Amino acid sequence: MRKNTLTAVALSAVLLLGGCGKVEDNSADTEKTLAAELSDRLDNGDYDISFNISGAAAEDGLSLRIRRFGSDSFMSMDNKGVYTEFVNVDNKTYMIFPEVRCYRITDNSGGFGSTFVKMEKDDKLTDLSEENGRTTEVYTSSDSGGNSTFTFVFDTAKGAEGIEKITEDNGGELTETDVTSVSFSSEPITLPDFSDYDNITDGEPVTDVAQVKFYIYYTFGLNEEEAAAQGLDYNEIAHMKLDEQKRFYKELEEKLKGSESSE
Repeated sequence: MRKNTLTAVALSAVLLLGGCGKVEDNSADTEKTLAAELSDRLDNGDYDISFNISGAAAEDGLSLRIRRFGSDSFMSMDNKGVYTEFVNVDNKTYMIFPEVRCYRITDNSGGFGSTFVKMEKDDKLTDLSEENGRTTEVYTSSDSGGNSTFTFVFDTAKGAEGIEKITEDNGGELTETDVTSVSFSSEPITLPDFSDYDNITDGEPVTDVAQVKFYIYYTFGLNEEEAAAQGLDYNEIAHMKLDEQKRFYKELEEKLKGSESSE
């Protein structure tokens, strides 16, 4: 599990329990642990998992859903009002913004997102306990020089499918992943109908209106309906001169900040 992938994915998870039994970290058999089983199933099968990330790696909070079906994979991410879907089908990855009907084809590989909820094979098991129907496993990161630990908490009766929370402690900075649903099965992954979408892939011809629509959504979190409620006219903005656009966006930013502070 590596939270430093969070930034890339975006454009591109229980506090340690007391009384944990110490395990020899140079001879721990992680093949039988629940975290190892979870990681193996994520690497080798279908899944559908939803979770929320908060703390040092996601100060504003981040909600994700990851799925895999066969060789295809999917991730949705809601970050500060911007909803993004990543879909990898037929060895091609699409970054999709349904709220403003835009998409782009990226160079990202498939399988994105699973690193948030699995251990690395060389991580060392250092603590293990069972209490009140919960299994807690603590690992020291294999690539952090011993500075990072990951604590996995499971509902013991449910096994690997009972993962509830993962906490990364990186030198005292905590990042928590709260798992809200887990299934080791998934529905087929398909692309939406792009007939009324704008292709904003680099190198593709993109209209000025589509560029404005996407910029306002990605920068300010306003979808088409919300932009209309603010009185924004994409076509009018698209025909502004560059300095006029910069001034307009600055004023919009100040207006939206003022609205947030008054709530």
